[in-house]
Amino acid sequence: MPALSTDHRTMTVTQDQMGRTVVVIPDTDVRDLQAEVTRGWTELYGVADGYSREFLPGTWAYDMTRAILAAVAERAEDERDRREAGGPDPRAIVFVCGTSGWDADARWWADYDRTKDLHVSGYPSKVRGKDAYEFTG
Repeated sequence: MPALSTDHRTMTVTQDQMGRTVVVIPDTDVRDLQAEVTRGWTELYGVADGYSREFLPGTWAYDMTRAILAAVAERAEDERDRREAGGPDPRAIVFVCGTSGWDADARWWADYDRTKDLHVSGYPSKVRGKDAYEFTG
């Protein structure tokens, strides 16, 4: 995995038109994160959408997921998102997308059908009782 930015201060944390928190990261980062999330994705048919494999310490996906949660905990407009992302078992029901997949002026997806590859499946969370992160949803 290339040494991509996992600095939460470079991420944009905003809200869409419906008041949902959105984290916008560079396109290259979001494509690589989506690849990590979908590799080993487990579907839970009839129960929930599914979950990614666990991202362990020392991996780029671990650092990126942790940075996304730190950005939400620090800068989300929604108080519940900030609290949950900054808690002892951080998680956040937020959307993660790439810069080209977000229209900042409209506060909505930019040509979603054309930019589906710039949206990460699921929501970031820490695996309870472990030093690991995953995406669920």
